[in-house]
Amino acid sequence: MAEQERESGRDRAVLTRLVVAAVIVGLVIWFAVANSQRVEVDYLVFSRDSRLVYVIIGAAVLGAVADRLIQRRRRSRKGG
Repeated sequence: MAEQERESGRDRAVLTRLVVAAVIVGLVIWFAVANSQRVEVDYLVFSRDSRLVYVIIGAAVLGAVADRLIQRRRRSRKGG
């Protein structure tokens, strides 16, 4: 009985994470599409007119990659 409750709790936790992730992705996409005008972006070594939607999506992807790298580093420190 306790094992079934643990599995049910895990399933709910996974479902909750998926729902939250889907909502966040949906909000980022909606925000990006709503902001599709061109803006001047100052990159580190050059400036360029870019669509704001690409800047927002690029920043979101870079943030997700940075998060994954930090999470991986933390896990390796805990395990080792």
